[in-house]
Amino acid sequence: MTPKLGTCDGVSAGAQPCTNDVSVNSTPSVLQQASSAFSEMEAAFKKMCRYADAYSDMEKTLDQQNSMAIELAKKDSRISFLEQYQQQAIVDHEKRATELKNEIARLRDQLVRTKAELTAQHGCAMEKRKAEEARDRLRNELEAEKQKTAGLNEDLGRIKTKLSRAQQGLEHCKSGLKEWENKLSLLWDIDVQAFTAEIKELSTQYVQLMRDHFHEDLPENILADPNHWESLETSLPISFPPTNSALAKNMRMIAGLAVISPLICDNILTPCYYPESAVASKTMKDILEQQIGIDARRENMMRGLMLSAYTENEMEAASERAVTASLDEALSRLGPISTNCDAFRLNLSKLLQRFVDVWRPALFSKKLILATTEDDDLSEWEMLDEFGSESAQGEMLPGKLKFRMLNLFPRIYIPELDHIVHKGIILSPWQDAVLAAEQEHWDWMAHEAKRGRGAHANKLKRRDRRSSVARASP
Repeated sequence: MTPKLGTCDGVSAGAQPCTNDVSVNSTPSVLQQASSAFSEMEAAFKKMCRYADAYSDMEKTLDQQNSMAIELAKKDSRISFLEQYQQQAIVDHEKRATELKNEIARLRDQLVRTKAELTAQHGCAMEKRKAEEARDRLRNELEAEKQKTAGLNEDLGRIKTKLSRAQQGLEHCKSGLKEWENKLSLLWDIDVQAFTAEIKELSTQYVQLMRDHFHEDLPENILADPNHWESLETSLPISFPPTNSALAKNMRMIAGLAVISPLICDNILTPCYYPESAVASKTMKDILEQQIGIDARRENMMRGLMLSAYTENEMEAASERAVTASLDEALSRLGPISTNCDAFRLNLSKLLQRFVDVWRPALFSKKLILATTEDDDLSEWEMLDEFGSESAQGEMLPGKLKFRMLNLFPRIYIPELDHIVHKGIILSPWQDAVLAAEQEHWDWMAHEAKRGRGAHANKLKRRDRRSSVARASP
């Protein structure tokens, strides 16, 4: 290093020359050299003194440079170290980057797996949530079902009670059914052909009875007394000539048939006798006729019930009352034109009793048998030949009909079998006997009017006013 300037070892503080170690005994050349060097040094020192501050600054600068050189060396060393460290760090970083890439790939795979697991877990969570919700719903439903079950148990208890009662009712119904079977056992299948034959025979006897009692001559006092005929003329829409002609006898016979036919039909030929009332028997007939149109079994049950409700003696009494009522009504209306009321009563009573006996199987027939005096279709009814045939209506003068048909014997039929037991007998307003009787009565009344009989003249006027069937052309 350069020696410091300031105090020199060869120069004292009093500007004395420094002594050195050169021997005094040195040679003159050496002294000269030393002196020369000293002079140079002195000159230099002077210069240095002049530039002491500059040198001091330079020294400081040199020191700073040295320090900087040292620092730079250190930094170079540090840089080398850092370069080596950087290289190592790069290698490590690359290695770490490779590891991180591998780790990232692994983590990505793990993430994918995790996502899949999370998705699965989310699905499981959703399923679990749904399951929990379903469980809650099921729990609520279970509670509701428990309540329902409790209600059902209560209902079941009530139902069991009702079932017990129903079983008791069933037993009662069974016993009732047995009773019904016993009641229905009262009904049986009758011999329709034999029954038909008996009815036809009865109808013949019936017509013959009317013929025997009304196809006979009447005394003059009966013929001449209008009171004997007023009841029949007001109740029957036909004329009764007050004579003993064959035509007049036919009309009296027709009156007997027309009066008794509805009595037989309503009082005797009924499906079930009602002992308390004949009107009730007719009502019951209408009810049974309605039921047969709905269900034959219902009709059988009702009729079986009615038949079983009364004893045989009560039914006999009912039939006897029916005969008596029919007989009394017939005599009250036909007695005035009968010559022998006692014989007529006796014979008619026997005939009506015969009707009761023949009709008895019909009461117990499984197939309902009905009798009627009304029907819209007149073509299926019979007309008696002895009253003549029907005249062509076109050959008659215009006039108002007083009746469409007059029933002389009931139609008897079996609805279920569509079988006609008896067609029934009717009188047509256009039959010869009706027209001829109207004409004969008209002529007789006109003759009586000419003879000046006031009563007959007045009756002729009334007859003229209510005449309904046109007379034949003269």
